[in-house]
Amino acid sequence: MLVTGNCTVHPSHEAQHRCRSCGCWLCDKCVRTTSQGIFCGRRCRRLFRLRSFGRSARNIFTGPLEGPWVVGLVGGLVGLVVAGTGLLAARLVEVSQPPPPPAPTFRLVETGDGLDVTLEGSPGQLATVIDTSGHSNTMTLDGDGKALLTGAHTSTPAPIEPSPPVGPEQTPDPGSSAVLDETPRSARPPLPRPTTPPGAPPILHLVTDSGPSIAITFDGGASSNRTAELLDLLQTLEIKATLFLTGQFIEKHPALVRRAVLAGHEVGNHTFTHPHLTSWAQNRRHRTLPGITKAVLLAELERSERAFQKATGRPMAPFWRAPFGEENATLRAWALDAGYLHVRWSSLEGRSLDSLDWVEDEHSGLYRDSKRIMNTLLAFPRLEGGIVLMHLATDRHEAPWAHLPQFVEALRQRGIEPCKVTTLLRQSAIWKRWLKRAEERHRKLWH
Repeated sequence: MLVTGNCTVHPSHEAQHRCRSCGCWLCDKCVRTTSQGIFCGRRCRRLFRLRSFGRSARNIFTGPLEGPWVVGLVGGLVGLVVAGTGLLAARLVEVSQPPPPPAPTFRLVETGDGLDVTLEGSPGQLATVIDTSGHSNTMTLDGDGKALLTGAHTSTPAPIEPSPPVGPEQTPDPGSSAVLDETPRSARPPLPRPTTPPGAPPILHLVTDSGPSIAITFDGGASSNRTAELLDLLQTLEIKATLFLTGQFIEKHPALVRRAVLAGHEVGNHTFTHPHLTSWAQNRRHRTLPGITKAVLLAELERSERAFQKATGRPMAPFWRAPFGEENATLRAWALDAGYLHVRWSSLEGRSLDSLDWVEDEHSGLYRDSKRIMNTLLAFPRLEGGIVLMHLATDRHEAPWAHLPQFVEALRQRGIEPCKVTTLLRQSAIWKRWLKRAEERHRKLWH
């Protein structure tokens, strides 16, 4: 006779399976089948594995030990003793070495010809500044520990590589990077060509010199479920956000798009069909997929731009966000040539301002309810200049932005004001040059 019951998660459904760990009844929709049996979720599966491991370990220590086990345990203990003795001896004979000089600090001043980079560090120290086109400039800090590079076209003066100071009474090691090349510049071999495409903007994810501001962004794919409710909330909180919309979203929901524009939000490009652009889903590498060419990418961006202009009568903001975050320097260069600066979300020290609000399965390890989403965002190491990623639509019972008012209040208590991406970049001496370049190109092509 087949034993059945009512599902623990869906009481109205008949259940014919039970979780191997907790024993609860499961319907066909809730069953998680693995090679070890049927479970209700990952938690029960992990608990079952822990119990199985505990039983195996208990059998090892409580059962009779055979000869090979005794030999293995004794050998392992002897190995640990030998390794510990070796580490202790290494500590006793360790020779202390002077710490390397710290990396030079830098200060940026924007001029008509680019950026002036002022370096400060140890006298005689060498510093290499590499700009975004791949050209490097190596300078020796003077007796006061200072050096000046004028007209640098770079969004960030990194990497600045420190070298040991070279004084008048020191003889540089021929193998050291502190050796000065006396060869005339005209006789030196040309630098190798950079691998980064010319004109490719850096990765825009954290604007370090923007001041106390943070950009709130929302992606829109195809669904508009509860988007009107979100727009009401943003209006109540007096927040102007940046929306990245696909052309499919714009064509399906033109009234919502017009409402967002009239409310003061800016709209960036999210391509038309939301395609995969790199091989990240296959090999965790952002290599451009074989079928993705410059013509294909620009056609996606153009179709979305045309749909937006048809719905609103005005052009998009000069920004785009790659679907699934799949982008690289080549794609960024192609898009900038069409007038779009790529905008990612912030990540730092293993954390991210990606809210993960798109995860709707409560059994998933990535799932976070609204309160936990906002607490996780507030715990980000650097909120000033950050870019938050959320989504316009949701199928959750409780909207993931339900606790957005508490998040905004906490930001304002810290003196941080939510804003649009355009506002964030205009406050930055580094990024407003890239913004101006994207705006000029976008205006030329689309206005």
